[in-house]
Amino acid sequence: MPASLIAIRSRAGSRQRGWLTVWGHVIPVALGRGGILANKREGDGGTPRGTFYPRRLWWRADRHPRPRTLLPVRPIGPGDAWCEDPADRH
Repeated sequence: MPASLIAIRSRAGSRQRGWLTVWGHVIPVALGRGGILANKREGDGGTPRGTFYPRRLWWRADRHPRPRTLLPVRPIGPGDAWCEDPADRH
């Protein structure tokens, strides 16, 4: 089974906890406060439902060691930024 086949499901009885399954391994994960949502919108506290194809990974080098992955990896730097304001077009 290729690593691109990753499944995430909610844990029974908890919308905010779930399971990630890949290569026969089951890993506990945290989900958004709204659980997994098909109609995800910024700020709703949900985790999006869908099929996604990871292409690269950014990580907090100041908090964690470099992740072991086959994806291209780079640390988040001071020049990187994002906005979580739903009204901002960026």
